[in-house]
Amino acid sequence: MSRRKIIKTPLILLSIVSLPIHADIFIKASKLETLKEKITSDVTVITAQEIEDSGATTLQELLQGRSSVFIPQTGGLGSIASFNLRGLPTGFSKVIIDNIELVDPTDINNSFQVNNLLLENIESIEILKGSQSILYGSNAVGGVLKINTKKGHKNNSLNLEYGSLNTVKAGLQSSGNSDKLNYGLSASYLSSDGYSAVNEDRIENAEDDSFKNLNLNLNLSYLLNEQLEFNYQGQLLDSEVEIDGFESSPPYGPIDVVENDLNEYLQSNHYLGFNYFSEDEKLTITPSIRYSHIKREDPTNSFTPLYKGNETQAKLDIKYKHTQNLSLLSGVEYTKQEDEVENSQSELYSVYTAANLSLEKWFYDLGLRFDDFSSIQSNNSNVIGSAGAGYRINNEISLKAHISQGFKLPTLYQLANQVDDLKPTDSINTEFIFSYNTIMSQFEAAIFNYDLKNQIDYDTTAFGYDNIAKSQIQGIELNHSIEFKNSFNIKTSLTFQSAKNETDDSDLLRTPKQLGSLILGYQISKNQRLINNWQYVGKRKDVGGELPSYVVGNFTYHYKNFSFKVLNILDKDYENVEYYGTMPRSYYLSYKLSF
Repeated sequence: MSRRKIIKTPLILLSIVSLPIHADIFIKASKLETLKEKITSDVTVITAQEIEDSGATTLQELLQGRSSVFIPQTGGLGSIASFNLRGLPTGFSKVIIDNIELVDPTDINNSFQVNNLLLENIESIEILKGSQSILYGSNAVGGVLKINTKKGHKNNSLNLEYGSLNTVKAGLQSSGNSDKLNYGLSASYLSSDGYSAVNEDRIENAEDDSFKNLNLNLNLSYLLNEQLEFNYQGQLLDSEVEIDGFESSPPYGPIDVVENDLNEYLQSNHYLGFNYFSEDEKLTITPSIRYSHIKREDPTNSFTPLYKGNETQAKLDIKYKHTQNLSLLSGVEYTKQEDEVENSQSELYSVYTAANLSLEKWFYDLGLRFDDFSSIQSNNSNVIGSAGAGYRINNEISLKAHISQGFKLPTLYQLANQVDDLKPTDSINTEFIFSYNTIMSQFEAAIFNYDLKNQIDYDTTAFGYDNIAKSQIQGIELNHSIEFKNSFNIKTSLTFQSAKNETDDSDLLRTPKQLGSLILGYQISKNQRLINNWQYVGKRKDVGGELPSYVVGNFTYHYKNFSFKVLNILDKDYENVEYYGTMPRSYYLSYKLSF
């Protein structure tokens, strides 16, 4: 592989997407399926058409560069990558597929690795920003990434892709209905010879690190009678990736691990639920149970080479649509996490309620939640609330304001290595949003602030985890999209953010000070479309100091069922995370057969 010079870049704004601007969109992540314009939190929606236009292969590739989203990754395809939203640390934002909340109870931060998700059979993706702990509890302080898969509408396709680094992808998806049955299923496989996880500029003759991934998904519902529906969702994520490591003694530099470097990841998720609908269709009662099991093997970790754990969640949700302008939600929840290797567990009992109300030009969101986590800490419970209001000045202009409390519980790993009894990290989030929408364009500006207290961090003097930190994260998001005569569209975003550890006034790790994107789409003809997207990531603090900003561009050309994609057009050499390599210029050809 040819060597490329690392280039420091000035601030450039860039990102892309084609978007049905005037369609009504209902947000499932709100649990009340509220009209997007009537939610007081900030929300971004990525449609199935946008996903297809992007040419992205993985969820990580699709999300990188979206407004206020940064995904730090320790190497190439398949390497550890987490979903970070609005400058919040790893593990503070939750990922959900339909009814399955994706977590890793064996991870230090309970963070799910988004690098393991491929893009077959996705109907839409919602990024609901601001604290969503009222609805989703711990790990949702920054917000929620909600993935909705296709089900019910007839849609069958086969996707094949081949490209640089001997990358091969095959995907099959099918959805449809038969009498009382609605179903959606997908299977996808991705493999690549990859490139060195450690930046090859830092180590000579580093070996390439390969990656293999298998995703299986099943989502079905069956109408037992006019008022009772059965739902099942199953998912299997199976991957293996070669990884590199670091020296065990100072100066702890990176090393190219050649043998015994295969990191294996296996996660299975299951959801079983029933929906009871009242005759007038105003009331929906949903009892459900979810079970997730994860197994990770990391031979480079001499202390803990094997991780095994599971999470069980039983839930009862009751939704009542009193009128078109008033929707109510109440729920109870039990969650249990287990680490089978360390033989530890935690339990959480929760009660929550939420409401969405519209009164002419005004609309409101209200929420309240109670949690009992006495199994984690004696006699400990938590009550949080949220409130939001919005006002439509006219058909084009609206104002929103939202304040919400949130929390993040200590993980099993942190509890096993605590100095004193750990308390949950508490947060207060405020945001103000201005929107201006016309038939052809959308503009939105959002100001956000997070105050985190009792933040759990590693105490290097006591050699354990303690509530020793507090942070403030604040910023401004600007988003604009415009469409010209249905043939050319532009979508841009820019985020300025500051993330500070208030105990020592230092910057939080791996939080870019600016994020920008530009997405350009051009419909050449009925069968041809061009997509060009750019991402800007500003300077950010890492373990060894400040990393420079960078700009990366991608290009996709669609012709009938064929697509040609170029990643990293400029062949920039940069580090997303310190010491780790990134994708060189790469080329891919794909074919999609619909039947």
